Amino acid sequence: MSLAWFKPVHISIYLGIGFSLLKINDQKVRVIQHLSALTSAQMLDQLSQEMVQLKMPKTFRKHTIKFTLSAALCPASSFSVPKEVTQWDERQRVARASAAMVLGVDVEQLVCEIDTDQSGVAATISQDLLSEILHWAEQQNYHVASIHPLWKHASQCPLARKTTAQGLLVQEPDAYTLLAQDESGIQTASTLIGNYDQADGNVNVRRWLIGLGISDEKLLKLRFSSNEHSMMRHGPRAWAAHWTTQGENS
Repeated sequence: MSLAWFKPVHISIYLGIGFSLLKINDQKVRVIQHLSALTSAQMLDQLSQEMVQLKMPKTFRKHTIKFTLSAALCPASSFSVPKEVTQWDERQRVARASAAMVLGVDVEQLVCEIDTDQSGVAATISQDLLSEILHWAEQQNYHVASIHPLWKHASQCPLARKTTAQGLLVQEPDAYTLLAQDESGIQTASTLIGNYDQADGNVNVRRWLIGLGISDEKLLKLRFSSNEHSMMRHGPRAWAAHWTTQGENS
């Protein structure tokens, strides 16, 4: 019997509004275009159809899958915790309540995780979307190894960690995410959902940044797209060929 039957299959998926990316083992990344009006369940179904066409390798082991979500599906938010709150579960509740207020939804509709690398930053996903992803994976007989927002990968790259800029702006086709600190060390994390690539949209982005007290010129800007580029030095490792930068203080 071939040893390939015992080798695990590693699948990576970037899920976003408008398109998704699919990578199986070391194969070339495939771009799946979505109509912007599709629901998350319909986007996952489209991914299933793509996998059928790819004739997934057969193995005795359950396929392992890693999800990366766009900021439109998993936005960033900042929160502040009173000094008397020290327990991790209490901090989680504060972060969740803060995110629910920002998004204007009921707190029970959200799953919120604190970013362990950045104080006062949390990632939020709707309970419905999380359930859909886990149910979809179970139907496909996949093991979900991780679910992370794209902006999390960007914030961990050497370029972002070593920057002298005031903060990081992650630009995706369906959202912009800001991670920055002011002079007093207070963390700002915010996501602006929508396609703002056109001139009028860029004006809205600048207004959003001004409202957050951040200057556009003082940010390190990392742009993510479905197009492949030369790999950025010290850039994000996740989906490495899909990033470009405008550099610091540009």
